[in-house]
Amino acid sequence: MIYKLRGKGENREVRIRIQRDEDVDITEFSRFCNLEPNHSVFTCENSGRDFVFKIGDRISLSSYLEEERTLEEVLSLLEQCTGFFNFILINGFFLPFVMYDMDRIWISTYGKVSFMYLPTDGMDEGKNLIDFFVELLSKVRASDDSCKNGIEKIIENLMHLSYYDENRIRRIVDTCRDRYLEPVYDIGGQIRKGSTNELYKLKQEFNRNMSGNHRDSGSGNYIHNVTTGEILDINPKDVLEINAQNIEFVVRNQ
Repeated sequence: MIYKLRGKGENREVRIRIQRDEDVDITEFSRFCNLEPNHSVFTCENSGRDFVFKIGDRISLSSYLEEERTLEEVLSLLEQCTGFFNFILINGFFLPFVMYDMDRIWISTYGKVSFMYLPTDGMDEGKNLIDFFVELLSKVRASDDSCKNGIEKIIENLMHLSYYDENRIRRIVDTCRDRYLEPVYDIGGQIRKGSTNELYKLKQEFNRNMSGNHRDSGSGNYIHNVTTGEILDINPKDVLEINAQNIEFVVRNQ
């Protein structure tokens, strides 16, 4: 197969030409193209022996990893890759037809990951997914010690896995996030930053400041976990409970 990158800006595309002695499952490729945009907003199409992936202004994963990355960015990469592999499996596609070369995995300006998929006998036999994750993590330029330590711990945990297990990898990521990332909170419109041990203090402060006023957009009766993006709109009579271990917020109506 011949691999070419064409165009500029939003019109950039990857065009793969299949050789005459190579076979492609057109039905399988079309099914992937019809489903895949729902997963990663990535358009692909077939024209004769050419298979086209419209990448727009995305950059390759290898280029993305040349810059320093925060731990949250790294964890997001792992979660998205895990989600894509799960998407492949539950929809009856085949992992060996995924392109794992980091020069052929694409990242949008918002950090969205897109993989290319080509069901042809010209593809490699696939890649061990644990090895893929370890290779990805090994290429990261950590932005700080927390990121570096988190990556080292994830690699250590991955090396103990004898096979790819989506649920175990997600738990590894969640544990790393809880251990190495300092959560940031927006309580009643005020940004606060602190360790999980400070959550109970935030709870007490929040409940002390709750008034009997009717809830509205300007009342400040909400709590926002900036780290996860979760926003809870709270009635004055609600009791706020905070799980410090898992950084979760629970509202119980009185």
